[in-house]
Amino acid sequence: MKYEFDKKYTAGSSYSTTRIAAFTSGDDSSTRMILQSFVASTKQNLANLKLYHDRENHRMLSNVAHKMLPLFKSLEVNELIPILELMEEKKLAPEEWNSKTLELIQKVEQLIATIRKDYDIE
Repeated sequence: MKYEFDKKYTAGSSYSTTRIAAFTSGDDSSTRMILQSFVASTKQNLANLKLYHDRENHRMLSNVAHKMLPLFKSLEVNELIPILELMEEKKLAPEEWNSKTLELIQKVEQLIATIRKDYDIE
């Protein structure tokens, strides 16, 4: 069964709405609402990533990654899931936290912009 939202896009990070569309039984309105919620919560998480990166607070970065991971898995954002898992499990070497956090921030910003454009989300 194909839904309107059963698509993949690529712009720095690829994502898929297949799981969400299946969860909503193909209801495009519900899928769009979930994506709007994803964008809003991810923008807040992005602000927290920037804050805790500036403070070099690895524990709080790990907490934010833990919050982000379930929806990123639902959207199959496969490029970012490994970074989020490393951060969540605190498996980064001290010198890796800075570069991985900056990479994550940049790619999450790209992902948000892409989803907003693809689904006309404010």
